[in-house]
Amino acid sequence: MIKPTCSIHARGTVRSIVAMLLILLMILTTLTACAIAGNSSGSAPLSQSELRKLTFHSDALDKEMNMNVYLPKGYSDDKKYRVLYFLHGYTSNPDVELAAHRLVMLDEWIEQGEIEPLVIIAPNYNNSLAMNTAPKANFFPSAHPKEALYEGMYEDYLIKDVIGYVEENFSVENNREGRVIGGISMGGFSALHLSFKYPDLFSRVGAHSPAFLQSDKLDPIVQKWLYPTPEAKAQNEPVSLAAGADLKGLQIYIDSGKQDFVFEASEYLYTILNNHGASVQFHSENGDHNGEYWDGQFKNYMMFYSPKK
Repeated sequence: MIKPTCSIHARGTVRSIVAMLLILLMILTTLTACAIAGNSSGSAPLSQSELRKLTFHSDALDKEMNMNVYLPKGYSDDKKYRVLYFLHGYTSNPDVELAAHRLVMLDEWIEQGEIEPLVIIAPNYNNSLAMNTAPKANFFPSAHPKEALYEGMYEDYLIKDVIGYVEENFSVENNREGRVIGGISMGGFSALHLSFKYPDLFSRVGAHSPAFLQSDKLDPIVQKWLYPTPEAKAQNEPVSLAAGADLKGLQIYIDSGKQDFVFEASEYLYTILNNHGASVQFHSENGDHNGEYWDGQFKNYMMFYSPKK
């Protein structure tokens, strides 16, 4: 009887082929993974600008926070972009500061070559004035919820958590020249506070109709909350910082409508800074503390933050 050696040999051959195919598949998978890793920084440029709404965890506040991120047309990981941290006003939010009609205008100005493409970060920081006021995040209830004041380590949140998250996840410059900060109303106050306290972090700061500058005119409870001691006031109040901080290399832009209740305080701050030898400019036109005035000035703001090279 003839033994069925051929079938045994065939089964062995099939096993060898399968083994070889598996090896080839593993090699191809490895090569593909390497190729993807090698090109992770080479994503295709955006065909149009994008507004992304993100949520992330803040260690300083120990809670989830959100931010809006504007990426210009052509944004790519192959290039580093100037980054603007644009802070909202009291009772406002990131959606207001990066409203659709403003971004449409910004797209046009960038397309026309009037403004250098930039990334804009609009973080939510509640009604906190961007200051460290308590070790634990909390808020003071109000008859009008939008007006509730928030306490917590909001300065650390913005300086450490927000900037750290942005520089880790977006293709932005991570140096003083590439970072600028600004804001409207409370956001203008907050931007001044942060840039004057950390002048080595930012090259430009814009304060548009900055509120809360006149601490002596604040509600006594709010004043005590913000500046519980003379030392706290000296270390945090923009007017006090303006008189003593080393602001060399920091370009400062202040503006206010002539009918705005913050006009006199804004002009006073400009005078202090100018006498102190700071690089500061002050602009004033007819207008009040409202969106109509800020929309009309928005192009000037963007040209200051990211002038064409």
